[in-house]
Amino acid sequence: MASNYQNKNNNSKKITIILVAILVAVIGVNIYLFASNQSKRNEDTSDNYSAENNTTVIESNDVNETTPSDKKEGYVIATKLDENFVLDIENSDISSGANLQLWERNINNAQTFELKKLDDGYYQIININSEKALAAENGGKYEHTNVCQEDVGVSNSQYWSLVSAGNDYYYIIEKTSGLYLDVDNAWTENGTNIKLFSQNEAYEAQKWKLIKQ
Repeated sequence: MASNYQNKNNNSKKITIILVAILVAVIGVNIYLFASNQSKRNEDTSDNYSAENNTTVIESNDVNETTPSDKKEGYVIATKLDENFVLDIENSDISSGANLQLWERNINNAQTFELKKLDDGYYQIININSEKALAAENGGKYEHTNVCQEDVGVSNSQYWSLVSAGNDYYYIIEKTSGLYLDVDNAWTENGTNIKLFSQNEAYEAQKWKLIKQ
């Protein structure tokens, strides 16, 4: 009887050991699977973070001068004469033919422009408020041609090159005429007209700063 009891007790211990070993193995597998999934999740999160935080590369135009990013962003365009004065669509008008003027900066969409880069390196300068592009009025190619806004894509006279003027300023040059965006008479008063004129490197009325909104 004692021998039978001892055998039963031994068998019970063996079964208990086997069950404990199986339980430990199951727990180990679960821990491994959890750690693998967590590692994969961290890698995915790291990849997403890197993608979302890529910096925009500043590119160069055909004359090897730096130009703004081609990413869609809003800019105000300030004159070097006085950076408190910026390009502005008169009376916040959204119609074609509305005049471009100089006005004191007031955080208005009539003063905010998208710089849309084209495949040939030129830009369209599109007002955020009206969704119309700056252009030489009536396709003018002569000094003192007025600048207005018109429907996007209507004419080549709404294509502009941006060339560094040094110290974060740019010349804004109309494609068809090669004339420069210019503050009339270099005045910094509300309502001063904007025109096209021949280049004058010493003339600060032709130098513009692009200020990201």
